[in-house]
Amino acid sequence: MRASLLLLVGASLAAHASAPAAKPKVAVPEIRVTGAVDPRVVAGLSGLIASEAARQPVQVISSADVASLHPEDKMSTRRRAGWIVGGAGLALIGTGVVFGVLAQASHNQAVALAQRPDVAS
Repeated sequence: MRASLLLLVGASLAAHASAPAAKPKVAVPEIRVTGAVDPRVVAGLSGLIASEAARQPVQVISSADVASLHPEDKMSTRRRAGWIVGGAGLALIGTGVVFGVLAQASHNQAVALAQRPDVAS
């Protein structure tokens, strides 16, 4: 466990070696017990990981900070706006098709009337 954490931190440090001013951010997972795992085995594991990560030259952030890093609300707003604009575009295309069909029908009717000999020009 300790070796994999150090490997994770080491890989994170190597990836951010080009930017020495900002410390790389490492999120500490919240470990919860589910199923048949003994709770005593898992108790304090998050604290151990956090204390080990704190000894490294990284910034330890919580899961709440991780959630704030991901702009999910902005993306969902953009996605919603995209659906609205796309739907309005499809409605406008449908309206154009309806008016085009009506105009073509009126044009065909006018041409047919103009070709009749009993209709005065």
